[in-house]
Amino acid sequence: MLGQQMSTASPPRSTPNGLITLLFHLSHAASQGQLDPVLVRELGKRIYTEIDACKADDAKSQVELNLLSEAMARFEETLLAARSHMLIAAIRRAGSTERPHREADQAPGTHEGGAPLPENRPFDPSPVSGRCTDYLGRLATLGQGGPPLG
Repeated sequence: MLGQQMSTASPPRSTPNGLITLLFHLSHAASQGQLDPVLVRELGKRIYTEIDACKADDAKSQVELNLLSEAMARFEETLLAARSHMLIAAIRRAGSTERPHREADQAPGTHEGGAPLPENRPFDPSPVSGRCTDYLGRLATLGQGGPPLG
């Protein structure tokens, strides 16, 4: 800063209030889709090292440490939700471009010398991804006050 000299005796440290504010800003930007969740996770790793250094300092008040813990919890919830939405979108994209199995184009009956295909079963090229999407949909709503996965 102009006009101020910094002492070389003590390196600059992040304050709990600064870290809390930064975590809330990152959480908000990630929840709005303005930042890539992978970038936010990498920034979070760097911020957590600062938080550990901040917690090691005995001069911090318990109120600041509680607020810091709350900010960390919200940050982790938001990051989980953002990454879940990203994963759900990837699963949906993969499901929409997924080509059906060869057997789906054949008429019901025997195929490749194997057992006959049942006639009353609707074709579902990927029943596993459907179950995952249902599960991830509930996972993505964790931070929105709903019941946890149940």
